[in-house]
Amino acid sequence: KPEQARGYYQTVFDARLTDFIDETINGLKFKIRFLRVNERHHSVAIAAVNRLPLNPIRTRVQHCNIQVADLDDMVTAYQRVKELGFDMALGVGQHTNDRELSFYAVTPSGFEWEVGWNPVVVDETTWEPTTYQGISIWGHRPEGQTVLDKLNQFKVGAQS
Repeated sequence: KPEQARGYYQTVFDARLTDFIDETINGLKFKIRFLRVNERHHSVAIAAVNRLPLNPIRTRVQHCNIQVADLDDMVTAYQRVKELGFDMALGVGQHTNDRELSFYAVTPSGFEWEVGWNPVVVDETTWEPTTYQGISIWGHRPEGQTVLDKLNQFKVGAQS
């Protein structure tokens, strides 16, 4: 119920619409709404699968973002996650809308965390929401994902 979720964030946090991303993932069309509560490009993203009664991504927090000050910090975090043997969800890439360079790792409890650097800063006086096609300009490809992992993702979605 993306409109209800958006209304909640607008009412409680005075969240404003930053932009949309239209994306097709595994043949399913997603419309993702990005909301901001300050000059950061977005604080919350709400995704919904168009006209599909089954949600392939369980309704939950999908990921949290940690923004670092320097590119070296992001690279060091990426190397550390790999060296320690934690699961990597998506390798380094750049998003279409906020231009942030980032990667996604998987926490032991199963949700993802994104470490990113250098996103767009919004100027409230001139910003106009835009629709982007695709989540990434480049990168953000799955790392180490097997067919079994994809089947488990479908199972989680079916359980939701």
